[in-house]
Amino acid sequence: MLVARVQVTLQPGETMYLPPFWFHCVITTAPSISVNVWSDSMELSLLESLLQNAMPYLSSFEAHGWVHDLPSHLFALQLYVTTLLGRVMPRPRDWIAMHIDSITSSQGGAGAATAWPLDPFDCGAPSPSRRTLQRIHDAMKSHVDKVMATSFDRMPTNASKVILMSSFVEAVLAHTVDPVHVPAFLHACIATPDERDVFETITTNH
Repeated sequence: MLVARVQVTLQPGETMYLPPFWFHCVITTAPSISVNVWSDSMELSLLESLLQNAMPYLSSFEAHGWVHDLPSHLFALQLYVTTLLGRVMPRPRDWIAMHIDSITSSQGGAGAATAWPLDPFDCGAPSPSRRTLQRIHDAMKSHVDKVMATSFDRMPTNASKVILMSSFVEAVLAHTVDPVHVPAFLHACIATPDERDVFETITTNH
């Protein structure tokens, strides 16, 4: 991981390769013509492949009766997103909170509340049976293990994992939640600590 900016001066005819997800700017000191050649990175190919089956747990959960209505669907989605984020980010709630702040602030002042409402959001309801809840948690962990092994764990840098994980999470949520309410879901169901948080309760009891 770079801790300082890298400055490179290119002479006429020279070429520079930029790895995926390197933010950069070009400054010319005289009139010039630059030619950029873009290619898909391995990371992007892995993400596109993952999006073909973005919620691999769903058919199995429906077959078990764990997902049978909107509340149970939202609960499973919350568990899926939380588990995924925890594999890439040490403090997923803090990262999501900062992500929400960046989204809303980019909308500009008073307009932000209209464009990205952060009203209370119903995060769904788990099974009332603790035994069933434990089975759901264990099954989700298995699905996330497979997702990570075939995609994010194959990406060479953690920086690219974080960037693409945020894109993937937004895409997955937009399949179920109106895109304009995705920040509200993240804010209410992922970023906000809750004393009734079933994920932390189960983890603590392991």
